[in-house]
This record gives sequence, structure tokens and C-alpha cells, in this order.
Amino acid sequence: MQDWESADADIRSPSPEPVYDPKTGLRMNTKEQRYKDKYVRERNTLIAEVLVMDPTYTAPPDYKPPKKYKRIYIPDPDNPSINYIGQIIGPSGSTQQKLEKESRCKIQIRGRGSQSKVSDLSRLFQPSYTESHLQQRRG
Repeated sequence: MQDWESADADIRSPSPEPVYDPKTGLRMNTKEQRYKDKYVRERNTLIAEVLVMDPTYTAPPDYKPPKKYKRIYIPDPDNPSINYIGQIIGPSGSTQQKLEKESRCKIQIRGRGSQSKVSDLSRLFQPSYTESHLQQRRG
């Protein structure tokens, strides 16, 4: 072997696990596709910077501005009794809809407590539960 070649495979970063398109069965995250995605992200970032520097610049027709998002972690370990999720969602989601309308942003709530209690009750009516299980739960 030559001096400039490395026989150690750990030096190179490993490829990610393959992801396949469920409809066509073709691999979606090939090396070429990852490079293309990286190039498009960098191109869009540069176009966004040029638009800020020169407002008269017209972006190419295929330009899509990058989506902006921010994650906010809400649980307060000092006050575990406060129901932040319920306060944000509100009755029938009305508070969340009002916040989305006023801020013109999409609000996604994830994690424990974000799902409604109806999903817990729906388990009772699945075929795996028999009448005897229901009677045991009632009594």
C-alpha cells in the first residue's frame, strides 16, 4: 500500500442507513441525492443573503426560501402541576387556532400530554378487548 492511502475504515464517516421510496422502491438517500440536497440548501441560503443585501435582485423562478422554525421547550420542572399543553391548545383547539392566526405561524405541540384522552378510550373498543375485559374495567 502507498503512504497516502488509509486502510482504516473508521476514518471515513459511515453512510446513513438507506431510505427507500415506498411507492417505487428506489433508494432516496443516495450519495448523489445527499450532495444535491446540500447544494440546493447552500444555493438557497446564498440567494436569501443576496436578497437582503440587494432588494432589487430578482430570485430565480425555482428559488424557495428556507423554512424558518424554532423549537420551544415548555415543561417547567419547578411547576409540574401547571398544564401548559392545555393552556396552549384551549377548548377544542380554539386558543391554538387564535395564536396561529395572530402570529401567522404553525404551532405543533409534541410530546407527553399533547394527544387527547379520546385515543386512550378508543383502545377499549378495539377487537382485542372482549366483553369480560370491559366488565372487569367497569366493576
